[in-house]
Amino acid sequence: MPRIAHRRPYIAPRLTLRVGVSGHRPNKLVGSDWEELRRRARLVLLCLHDAALRVHAEGQSMPGGGAYDSTAPTLRLTTALAEGADRIVARAALAAGYGLHVVLPFPKATYERDFVGESLEEFRRLVVHSRVGSCTELDVTDKAQDPLAYRAAGLLTLAHSDVLIALWDGQPAAGVGGTAEMVIEAHRRQMVVVRITPGGEVRLLKATAQAPDPMREEAWLPLELTETAPYVSTELADRVRALLCVPEDEPADSEARHSRRPDPQPVANKWLSDFRAEAVHSHTYFCAYELMRKIFLPARRPSFRVDHRFAHNVATAWKDTRDAAIAIGGHGLWRAIDGGLRERWLRADNLAIHYAHRFRTAYVLNFSLAALAVIVGLLALFSWESTEIKAGLVGFELLLIGAVLWVFRVARNGRWHERWLDYRRLAETLRPARLSALLGSSPLATAAVVVGTEGERWVAWYVRAALRELAPPTAVLNNDAMVRARQVALQEEIAEQIEYHRGNAKSLALLDHRLERTAEMALWLTIIGGLVYLALWCWDEFAGGPGAAKMGKPTATFLGGALPMVGAAIFGIRATADFRSARLQSERMVTELSRLETLLKAQEAKPDRDEVGRLFDQLSRTLSDDVRLWNMVYSGRELVPGF
Repeated sequence: MPRIAHRRPYIAPRLTLRVGVSGHRPNKLVGSDWEELRRRARLVLLCLHDAALRVHAEGQSMPGGGAYDSTAPTLRLTTALAEGADRIVARAALAAGYGLHVVLPFPKATYERDFVGESLEEFRRLVVHSRVGSCTELDVTDKAQDPLAYRAAGLLTLAHSDVLIALWDGQPAAGVGGTAEMVIEAHRRQMVVVRITPGGEVRLLKATAQAPDPMREEAWLPLELTETAPYVSTELADRVRALLCVPEDEPADSEARHSRRPDPQPVANKWLSDFRAEAVHSHTYFCAYELMRKIFLPARRPSFRVDHRFAHNVATAWKDTRDAAIAIGGHGLWRAIDGGLRERWLRADNLAIHYAHRFRTAYVLNFSLAALAVIVGLLALFSWESTEIKAGLVGFELLLIGAVLWVFRVARNGRWHERWLDYRRLAETLRPARLSALLGSSPLATAAVVVGTEGERWVAWYVRAALRELAPPTAVLNNDAMVRARQVALQEEIAEQIEYHRGNAKSLALLDHRLERTAEMALWLTIIGGLVYLALWCWDEFAGGPGAAKMGKPTATFLGGALPMVGAAIFGIRATADFRSARLQSERMVTELSRLETLLKAQEAKPDRDEVGRLFDQLSRTLSDDVRLWNMVYSGRELVPGF
């Protein structure tokens, strides 16, 4: 297992623009000028290229340095190299400087039976072209010419595309997996769709918020393309920019926020800049929360040094994924998953753990120090006649209150709470993406507009940019590949998550119960202390006692003030941590993951590709929903300066 070479969590993604093609075979292009179609496709691809270059240049000139890697953008066309539209656009892509990634509906030898003569020779020349980055062969059916295989190849092409070029007459599909079906699916996925008619007209599908059914002509905008550089179409460039650009900080001024700048200038994203400045942490001394757990859940001896187990995770994480990736697509597929997903996940997980300890330590300290400040103030009752001792206690009390405010200020200015949530969201989004990658697909949903909070926006951008780097693998995706990917899902994803959530639910329930009992005990002790004092008072008052009530008054007052403060501090810790909601969510996750585990185990002998893919999607959504609900629980648990 290769060790991570550097300790900066931010791995700058290489700007990647993914283009797919779908279109007619030669029988529907009779009478078309193929050279003109190729020329028009080349102009579209050059326009996309220029738009990507502009986004890249803008990202590089952002204050604080480039968000994208400084390497030139990757331009990728995914195609099945079928006769007609696929090869027309493939030739145009090679002329425009794009790389090709080939997705075949059948194993190569079977697919070659589709072609004869010069067409077969052209296919063989293209599939081994020097700019072909990979060739994915689907082996999902035993039937030659099965339309479901062509549909599977089309959907895999869409999965690896941000922009679809459709050489299409606008008519309904003649069968399963036709161009019309792919255009409708691309529209559903909110992809950028450029249509080239058999007559050479170029049109752009309107943005999703405005677009009617793509089968209707009013859904399409005509595009005017220039014949010379720069090959810029404003409408198309704007759509590409919305896909790829780094999200800017939201202006404080609402008018500025909604105004459209004719020539956008690069604006820093402070959340992304914070991430770029981070470093990997092997351990932390922010240990108050862990010490509290060790006190109430004694298992190991307490330590002031909390190990993040980063080196252990680097050495052991995703071993099953590694074995499956090498078996499916060789070391090339594993290197792509390792560098694109695993390394980024390790870093995000490390930061999430680190800031979780910081934030939790902050609120445990704040409530504890606030309670201690009250207790110190009450100690003056025992030395009421000594002004020196009282002054010292007051000074110590002020010092404790100052420490509470200092911890609050440092944690708030350092955004420990927000960073914890952001980095956990990032880690939990990257981890399940490996399942789609093992199936040769892309886990990336191609929505053009990133919405949500500031944290959600930069995390979504970074995940999208990272996942775009994953190309279709050079592999034969057959039943064996499906079995291996299914095993990874069962063992390294579902089983580990079930084990984690079961243990988490159990420990949270026990911790919450013991904290509750401790707070309750503090209140009972307050009552007992008060009753004892009342009994002593009655003895002195009515039975001529020795004045025990007067002697015990400082102690009774101290306990009457200190013990409720201890209970209040524990209540504050429980309210901020919200152990109950977290426990219930873990229990729900165990139930849902167990259901998916049962369904995946049923796909044991000969897994169905569509069913396994659907279950993988459900698993990803379940994990995403868990992160979303987890964020909802904790996003409102911000740090407060004491009670």
